[in-house]
Amino acid sequence: MKIIFKENYQKEISEIKDFLYWILFIWTVAIFVMGWTEFLFKKFTISNSMVFSYLVLLAAYIAGKEAGRWNGISMTARPGQIFVYIWWLNLLTMFILSFFFPVLEVSYQIKNLTYDVTGGLIASELSKIFVLRSAKKS
Repeated sequence: MKIIFKENYQKEISEIKDFLYWILFIWTVAIFVMGWTEFLFKKFTISNSMVFSYLVLLAAYIAGKEAGRWNGISMTARPGQIFVYIWWLNLLTMFILSFFFPVLEVSYQIKNLTYDVTGGLIASELSKIFVLRSAKKS
């Protein structure tokens, strides 16, 4: 009974994580494009609700990944840290452009989103260390 439950749970959590990965990818592209539109044209503003919704999706993705890790469930490897790299390269590019073109200004939402995404990666890495240490003690 326990093995069947674990197999069902493994399948369910893997499918959810894979689905969330692609939803998160689409949201990343959307906010990325909107962020650049806001940065270059100043006519538009990314809503706080959109940024918050993105962070909720990111938290759900990380929670699913960590739930699997904590329960010893092997899942499809996804390069989640790529989101962090994308946001930091994006932020750096915007900062450089705003240095040379002072009329351009990096929005509060884009700066904080980059920091929050990094916080998610840090939390995930700390969780990974904890799980690995716990496994060594067993």
